Amino acid sequence: MAQKKRIRALNADGDVTWCSADVMGAKGCNHLAHGTETEVEAAQIEFFMGDSGVSAVITSDSSALPTSSNEAQDLQFFKEKQRLDDLLAKKGFTEEHLRFLADPNSGQVLMDADYQNWRDAPLSFSKDSDFTPKEKQLMRTRLKAEDYEVFRQVTEFSSDPETLEMVFERIIADEFSSLEQLTRLLAKNSHVSKDMLIKLYEAIDKHVGSKSMKAYLTSAFVDNPNTPATLLPELVKKDITGIGYYGIDNLNMPSQLLSQYADLAAEGKIPYHHHRFSALINHPNLSKEDFNKIYKSNIRSRMLLIGSVHMDSKTLENIIERYDNDLLKIDAAANPNLSVDKIEEIANMPNSNLKYGIAKNPSTPTEILEKLHKENNVHINNFLVLNPNLPEYIFTELAEKKKIADNSRLGVRYEDRFAKSVSSNPNAPVHILEQLVAHKDEDVRFNVASNPNSPPELLAKLAQKPGRSKYQEVRFALIRNKNLPMASLGIMTKKNVPENVRNTAISVTYLRVLG
Repeated sequence: MAQKKRIRALNADGDVTWCSADVMGAKGCNHLAHGTETEVEAAQIEFFMGDSGVSAVITSDSSALPTSSNEAQDLQFFKEKQRLDDLLAKKGFTEEHLRFLADPNSGQVLMDADYQNWRDAPLSFSKDSDFTPKEKQLMRTRLKAEDYEVFRQVTEFSSDPETLEMVFERIIADEFSSLEQLTRLLAKNSHVSKDMLIKLYEAIDKHVGSKSMKAYLTSAFVDNPNTPATLLPELVKKDITGIGYYGIDNLNMPSQLLSQYADLAAEGKIPYHHHRFSALINHPNLSKEDFNKIYKSNIRSRMLLIGSVHMDSKTLENIIERYDNDLLKIDAAANPNLSVDKIEEIANMPNSNLKYGIAKNPSTPTEILEKLHKENNVHINNFLVLNPNLPEYIFTELAEKKKIADNSRLGVRYEDRFAKSVSSNPNAPVHILEQLVAHKDEDVRFNVASNPNSPPELLAKLAQKPGRSKYQEVRFALIRNKNLPMASLGIMTKKNVPENVRNTAISVTYLRVLG
C-alpha cells in the first residue's frame, strides 16, 4: 500500500497549491485553503506554491503538524539544507523564494537558505554536462525572476526552444510597452523558429501603434537567417531607407537583394571602414558582378577587398605584380585564393616582403612553411605562427628560440609580439599555451583565455589568477570560452565579482545548462 502523507496549509494570504510529480507549474495542480488538511500519496507530491514564505508542511504524523507559519519556522524549515528532492517533498516556496546553489561534490542543484536574497548566491555547478530535465526546469524558473540584464543576454544567445518561448510569452504579455530591446534581440536570434518569428512580427503589427517604433522593432528581423523570404523585400527596403544595413549580416540574404546593398557600397554610402562593408564583400551570396562593381568603385577600399573570399587568384596576382603599395601586396599574398604556383614563386624570391603574406596564408603547403622556417627570419617567423596549418614541431622550435615565457631577456619587444601571435592561433599547441598562461602582457593572457585550443584545466588555472585588468577583458574571454569548466565559471558568479562580469557569467551559466 502506498505511503500516505497529510498536508496542512499555513498560508494566511490565500490558498496553497500542490502539484503532482509530473507537473511543474499551476496547470493540473490542486488547491488547499488555509488551515485545512488533506491526505495524498507521498510519491505524488512535487512542490508547493503559496503567496509568501512557508506555504505548507508535510508529515506522516498528523499530530505533528504545526498550526502556524511561525511554528513552521521555529522548526527551522528555512535553515536545514538537504537534497533537492527531499526539500521539494517537505517544504513549500513561492517562485520568489527559490534559491539555488550547486553541491560542490555532486553538482546537484539545492535550495539554499544561507542568502537573504537568492540573487546574492553564486550560480555554480561542478559538472559540465548531462543536466537533468528537473535541473533545467528549475533553472528556467529562476530565469523568470532574474535581473533584466541577465534575461537580456540569455535572450540574445539562447538556443533552447522552451526558454525562447518563455521570452516570447513575456514580450506578448508586456504588449511591447517596455521591452523594446528584448523584442529586437528575440527577432535577431537565429535559433528562433520561423513560426515564432511570424507570430512576433504579426504581434508587433497588431499591438504597436507608433510607426517609428514599429519600424524600429521590425528592422531587427532583416538580419535573421530564419526570417521568411516573403518578408525580406519589404524589410530590405526599410533597412536601406533607414541607413541601418542590418540585412548584410543575414547569411541567407538572396543575391538579388544583396545587390541593392552593393549599389550603396559602390556609391560610397556604406563607408569602407564600416564593419558591414567587410561583411558585404565577404558575403557568400554576393555575386561576382556586384563584387567587381564595388572593387572598381573606390581605390581606398581595396585593402579590405583584397582579403575577401571573392577575390580570384588572377586579380590577386595582378595586384602583387603591378601595385607599389607593399601592404596591399602582402595582403594579396595572404589571401587563401592565391594559387599554389604563385605561392611557390614567392617562396623562391630572395629577400621579399611578400613572404610575410604566404607565411600566414592557410593555403601555403607544409613544405613551403618548412622552407620559410629555415630562413630563420624574425619577421617571417612572426607571420608563420599565425598560420593555422603550421606543424607543431615548428611551433615548438620557435617558442624555444623566442623564450616566450621569459620576459626579462633582451628583445622583449619581439618576444611579446611573437607571444601575441602564437597565443592567437587557434591551433597553437597546448604545451605552448601553458607557457603563456601567466604572461605579463594582458593581450597574451586574453588570447590564451579566448583560444579554443586552451584545455579546461589551463582555463581553470587562469580563472584563479586572471591578472589585473582595467576592463576585465581576460575574465570576459574566459566566460565566453566553451572549454571553461562550470566550477570555474561559478567563481565569477560570486557577489564580490564586478557586476558586469557577474551578470555575464550568470547568463552564460544559463546558456550552458539550457542551451
